[in-house]
Amino acid sequence: HSIHDYGLVSFFKVSPENFMAAMKEDFSEYTEDDIGYMYESIKLPQRATKGSAGYDFYVVEDVEIPAYGTVMLPTNVKAYMQEDEVLMLYARSSLAIKRGLILQNTTGIIDSDFFPHEIKVALRNTTDKPVKLLKNERCAQGIFLKYLVSDNGNLDNTRDGGIGSTKK
Repeated sequence: HSIHDYGLVSFFKVSPENFMAAMKEDFSEYTEDDIGYMYESIKLPQRATKGSAGYDFYVVEDVEIPAYGTVMLPTNVKAYMQEDEVLMLYARSSLAIKRGLILQNTTGIIDSDFFPHEIKVALRNTTDKPVKLLKNERCAQGIFLKYLVSDNGNLDNTRDGGIGSTKK
């Protein structure tokens, strides 16, 4: 893809090469054919209805979050947006209310210059029992927003990696 092929905002799968490398590292029991099938089954975030503001993110493999534990869920998704936009990640209200799962940092901030890195979701279990999430279950929602920059806003620093990589 060329940057000019993208819309105003777009979701993409991570590259097949990055996906294959990560899966081989984390799940050595899977064959390359298994991993290829899993790559093809990645679901990009979608709005549930015409009136939905949020795009639902999906669990990529069954996972159990231990009591009072936190799990960093891969999404295998990256998001492109304009320079003056941000993708805000929130816990789905049904997960928080019915199952006690919240985002570890309460709101995820995905900056426009985070592209092309993978978005991950840190879910925390606030209950005293493990909580199981199934593949393709909705685990978070993201909302794109425009933002303003003040006259003395920093315009010189750049990002050189993924999560926590903004230069200081």
